[in-house]
Amino acid sequence: MTRNIPEPEVEGATAPSSTSIYYFAYGPIVNPMVRRRRHLKTREERPAVLPEFRLTFAYGGIANIVHQRGYEVHGILMKFTSLEDWKQFQTYDAGYNDSDLVKVVPYDADEDDEPIIAYTMSMKEYDASKLEAPIEQLPTERYLKLIAQGMQGYNVDDDYVQDQIMSVPYVPSCKPEDYQTFPQESDRLPKITFAKYEKLCKRSNDTYFILNNKVCRLGPHDLEHPAAMWVRERLHGKHDSTLIIHKTIVEPDLPMVDTLEELTESHHAWAENHSVEYLRKCNLTATKVYELVPEGKCTGRGMKRWMLHCFGKANETTTSSPQPIQRGGLRRSINLRSRDEGLASSELLHREIRRAVGDGGDTDDNSSTQD
Repeated sequence: MTRNIPEPEVEGATAPSSTSIYYFAYGPIVNPMVRRRRHLKTREERPAVLPEFRLTFAYGGIANIVHQRGYEVHGILMKFTSLEDWKQFQTYDAGYNDSDLVKVVPYDADEDDEPIIAYTMSMKEYDASKLEAPIEQLPTERYLKLIAQGMQGYNVDDDYVQDQIMSVPYVPSCKPEDYQTFPQESDRLPKITFAKYEKLCKRSNDTYFILNNKVCRLGPHDLEHPAAMWVRERLHGKHDSTLIIHKTIVEPDLPMVDTLEELTESHHAWAENHSVEYLRKCNLTATKVYELVPEGKCTGRGMKRWMLHCFGKANETTTSSPQPIQRGGLRRSINLRSRDEGLASSELLHREIRRAVGDGGDTDDNSSTQD
């Protein structure tokens, strides 16, 4: 979901042209390493000030800015040289704050110079009382370091960096031996190929993502929840999410990689731990529901048993011919049971599959070969 570039909101301002799009950054994107890992192309980076705005970590421990008189936000003014690069940058924040046009003053501007009109991400709707309250969900140590190191590299005012970033309470980085994982729906997960996974994602209202050959399903969530929107936009139906998470979040202690083939077990373990922590912070959960296998490595046993369980066997005592499968009846049965048990029909359907193939069978009926 790439957002459209908004109309100017600064009085008397004109939007930057498609070849000179300025952006005022105040979060991890100020760090050149983050931009390199996301393959973002910018130039003319320089420290600058945004008057009448305030930096806050009050919402989810993530850097945000809100309009408030008497404050100022320091950051990096950068220039995108093409509309394509600007849209690529926006995809990393799908579901979150929209872009606004603001007046930014570079450190090196003369008194007679006009402020530069630039885009930035800001919050429009928020509870002002939270800005003064203790942060309920602290930012991570890694997150604050990326911002502080990026600011310092461009010689942003040191007092601002120390007071507004380095003094923020944080959650210490997790050690590899303490990494967390998502729970599995069963000890032996049914197998699924990527082709089947793609079809599942297109047909289902649930949200899925892959982590190290395990298909995870996002728990119950509001479709408008920003974190859920981000997962569905960036990870749902895609290949292993580890690479996308690695490029988006950026862990300085991990080697930089650009392809799925370069990922190591350390990358996978870190990405899963980060996902667990991130979703928990957003009051979301996820569960591993399938094991991803190469094409041709699935058997039809699981699907056949599940279909027999759902549709029933032919009456062998009265006829040798199988009775026709009433697919509409299955759909009605699932919908009625979901209503009675207070579950989404898709969730109940997955439960039926698990119950039918709990002995290790799979849901791919395209192959008759065994593992």
